[in-house]
Amino acid sequence: DPAGNLYVPDFDNNRVVRYNSPFASHSSPIPASYVWGQADFTGNQRNRGSGDQPAANTLSFRDETGFDDPGDHGFTGGVAIDSAGNLWVADSRNDRVVRFPKDPLTGVPQTTADIVLGQPNFTSFGSGSSLNQMWRPAAVRVNAAGDVYVADSQPGDGGALGGRILVFQHPIVSGMSATSTIGAGQLRTPTGLEFDPAGGLWVNDSI
Repeated sequence: DPAGNLYVPDFDNNRVVRYNSPFASHSSPIPASYVWGQADFTGNQRNRGSGDQPAANTLSFRDETGFDDPGDHGFTGGVAIDSAGNLWVADSRNDRVVRFPKDPLTGVPQTTADIVLGQPNFTSFGSGSSLNQMWRPAAVRVNAAGDVYVADSQPGDGGALGGRILVFQHPIVSGMSATSTIGAGQLRTPTGLEFDPAGGLWVNDSI
């Protein structure tokens, strides 16, 4: 983030952790200072032990049993900090993107999300290819205007993986449909997104 803090999606532990200014420190190892998706630093189960049942304060990146789902396509689970300091997470196995709002008192994102995309609410689960649904989203980015871009894997015909970039135009509200898509029919399992200084969008199309 602009203050030099590092946010990391910790895939097997189903959480996101923050390291405060790690690049300014010469000590090793550097302990994480904050965690999202788990109640503390010792928890690691999907949705805090609830399996397929998500909530506003849980995350699910990968099943504890290992590579049980071809849709997991490796180790993915993207994070982004928007210009207001909110934390966005591609909550891949819950088939959604969630926003953890910045706490105005502490300056740190809260541990309970206030916006969900890809699901109608925080306790719903299930995947799909409609514009208000997702299937193993892998990355999220938010541009300066507040528009949200999501790399989504979208199942294709005959079980083949498809791919698309979902674009949610500001203002963002929970459960909304994407305003447009990019690359539908041309991408296959996109796993990374980044804006360049000229305003272009770069996509890591993994397969």
